[in-house]
Amino acid sequence: MKKRLMIAAGVALLTLAACKDKAAEDNSTHEAIATEVDNTTTAATDTTAPVQPEDVVTQNETITIKGEVTAIANGKDGYTATIKDMDGKLYDVVISIPNMKDPKNFRRVNTGDKIKVTGEHYMVGDRHTIKAETF
Repeated sequence: MKKRLMIAAGVALLTLAACKDKAAEDNSTHEAIATEVDNTTTAATDTTAPVQPEDVVTQNETITIKGEVTAIANGKDGYTATIKDMDGKLYDVVISIPNMKDPKNFRRVNTGDKIKVTGEHYMVGDRHTIKAETF
């Protein structure tokens, strides 16, 4: 019995030592990445005009649109419907059960359906996007 306890204790010590070495290695990697990011940031701040990445999301207000579904892309827990409003403007509408005010109102739509959607409007790059709350 003592022999088993000694073996278990030895294995535990070796495991802890290996984890400590791995943690030290990971920290040095993170420090190198942080230094690299800092250098990149410094270089970017030296320019006269600020550069904004295309995937920056700007939050806006809740809006309601009416339009025709022109495309559907299925997702993990819902789908994204592309809707063309009466003025010809395109919106990507994210329709999923978790985002609905009342999940019982979740339903599927088809291409060609005319729908009215209310939700949070934001921009993803140059695309208008709505997180549907009701429709």
